[in-house]
Amino acid sequence: MKIGITGHSKGIGKSLLEKLENNGHTVKGFSRSNGYDITDPIIQDSIIGEIVDYDIFFNNAYAGPAQTEILAKLIPQWTDTNKLIVNLNSKVALAPPVHSPKVLTQPAHIQNFFADYYWDKQSQNNLISQTLFKASPRIMNIFCGFVDTDSAEFFISKNKMTPDEVADMLIDLIKYKDKIYIQQITFDAFDVDYSKVDYDFDAIEKRGLRNDK
Repeated sequence: MKIGITGHSKGIGKSLLEKLENNGHTVKGFSRSNGYDITDPIIQDSIIGEIVDYDIFFNNAYAGPAQTEILAKLIPQWTDTNKLIVNLNSKVALAPPVHSPKVLTQPAHIQNFFADYYWDKQSQNNLISQTLFKASPRIMNIFCGFVDTDSAEFFISKNKMTPDEVADMLIDLIKYKDKIYIQQITFDAFDVDYSKVDYDFDAIEKRGLRNDK
């Protein structure tokens, strides 16, 4: 199959690209590292144009509203097809914007950081919910818990999934592409109590939340 992935140079995207290529698929990555800054609307349109004949697209990279914008552009393009969009969402989107009192003690820009991430992911849910009772496009909305990646380094948790583990799970799921329409799924590491999760707020100060290197 022909497969596209945003944020392919590290984390889950990197593991996906390597494993899918090893399985014989033709895979194209879209990241800043190879000239695709997904925050640029022109680049978004370019990606949509390049994957017109692809079978699967992993909407993996998060960079503010860009992930949602790509999803909104791709849905009408892939309507009335059997193509599959795998949307990497977050388990955090299933909870209120600020799920720890510790965040409420932080400056406004830190609180906004968490709130913006939550609302960006909720925007994806709102788009996808409009397709749940339609035959196409096929969208698999993945609510993923803690993964040991750079973009989740500020979440301090004793247990995190590895990018390879998540990639293996996703590759297993896309095997059902033409058999079962898997619309939504949630998975996480074992024994994660979100009420006890701590944060490295200094790490948030040092970097923006992007996983599209």
